[in-house]
Amino acid sequence: MLFLYLGVIGLHGAIEDKRVATRAVAVLTIVRMVNIPIIHYSVEWWNSLHQGPTVTKFDKPSIYWSILIPLLLMALAFQVYYLLALFQSCRAELLQRERNSRWVEELIAK
Repeated sequence: MLFLYLGVIGLHGAIEDKRVATRAVAVLTIVRMVNIPIIHYSVEWWNSLHQGPTVTKFDKPSIYWSILIPLLLMALAFQVYYLLALFQSCRAELLQRERNSRWVEELIAK
């Protein structure tokens, strides 16, 4: 996953035209989505190399409640933070791309 992510960053930086770069990165990202189930199920396929699931066991988690509850709360807090950061980044990118359009100039004038 790290090398695929670095490939996405490298591809985006290698193409001069940002619209073409964005499309190329989108295609590469869709292609690399095939790797996610492989990574997820590798714990079950090669269980001699990896620890088995401890948090996501449906019958009874193998982790103490004093650790599980803060872990789940922080995971939820991180997802909320990620969504907020994603929306801010999308907003900044949209304003950057459309900086010469009329609606952005009207927005700045307010």
